[in-house]
Amino acid sequence: MVIGHKGEKLCECLFNDPVAFFLLQGEVDCHAGLLKKHHIAAESREAATILNQQLPKGGVISAAVDNTAILVTRKRDINDTRAQNNAPLVHKNTTYAITEMTPKANDNEEDEDNDWMSRLLQSPLFHHLDPAKIQKLFTYFKEKDYRAGETVIRAGDHDKFFYVLKTGKAEVIIGNDTEHKQSITIDVGAFFGEGAIVGEAVHSATIKMLTDGIICCIDDIQFDELLKNTLLLFTERETMEKMMHSQPHAARLIDVRYPVEYRHSHTEGSINVPINVLRNKIKEGFAHATTYFIDHGDDKRSHLAALILVENGFKAILVK
Repeated sequence: MVIGHKGEKLCECLFNDPVAFFLLQGEVDCHAGLLKKHHIAAESREAATILNQQLPKGGVISAAVDNTAILVTRKRDINDTRAQNNAPLVHKNTTYAITEMTPKANDNEEDEDNDWMSRLLQSPLFHHLDPAKIQKLFTYFKEKDYRAGETVIRAGDHDKFFYVLKTGKAEVIIGNDTEHKQSITIDVGAFFGEGAIVGEAVHSATIKMLTDGIICCIDDIQFDELLKNTLLLFTERETMEKMMHSQPHAARLIDVRYPVEYRHSHTEGSINVPINVLRNKIKEGFAHATTYFIDHGDDKRSHLAALILVENGFKAILVK
C-alpha cells in the first residue's frame, strides 16, 4: 500500500501495465499528460474500478488530498488472491505485497493515522480478498468517535457489526468476576465483532476504550458480501473423504459441536474440538500445512470455527 500527501506522486502507470492500482482512501488526480487530468474520490463509483483504466496509455497518479492511500497488486491476482497472496510484486524498484502492506514513510512521520489500514490488511482474514473488495470495504466503513472509558460492545449483548479500531487504544475484557477476569490491550488495526455475525451469537467479551479514539464499522449485510461469502468454503462429503483417504497426513476432520452431541453421533475418524475451546487448542497442535475439514457445515458453530481458523492462517473447509 502506498500513502501520500497532497500533490505527491503516488505511482506511475505504464502501457499494458501488469500492475493494478485501487484507491482505498482520499482523492487522486490521474495525469495522462500535461493538460489532461482526471479527478477521482474514494467514495465515487469510479473508485470501485482499477485506476489504470483512466490511463490506458500510461501516466501518473498523484494524491489530491493528504493521507491518500492506494493498494498495489498484480492484475492477475485480482481474481485469484488466494493462490498468489504470498508472492511479492516488484514494480519501479519497489517491492509490494498484499500480505505485507506498510505505510510509505515521509519526512515528518505523520502517517500514524493510516497504520490501522496496513495492520488490518496484514491479518490472514484479508489475504483472501480480491483487491476490488478491499476497496469496497474501506468505502463501506462508517466512523464513530469514542471517549476514554466508553464501552464499545458489552459481553452478552448481540449486534450485527464488524468493528475496526482506527485510532486510540482499547481494552478487551473477558470474564465477569474479578478473580478470573482477563484484560488485553488492543491497538489500531485490531478488529472485533465478526464472531457474533458469523456464529449468530452474543459477544463473548467487553470492549472498552482506554483512550479517545475512532471506531470504523460495517453491518452484517456488508460483512457477508465482502468477507463471509468469500472466507467460508464448502465441499461435498465425498470430496472430503477422497482427500482424507489419499492424503491422510495432510487433512483432518474436526467436529466443533459440544462433547455430549459428539458422543451421541459423529463421523468416524473425526476429532472433537468444541467451539468454546478451539482458540486455545489451535496453539497446541494445529499445523498450517494441514487442511482442516469441519463437519456439520450447516451449523453456525462450524461457520464460526472456520472463521477462527482462517483468522489464524489455517485452511478450513466446511463439509456439507
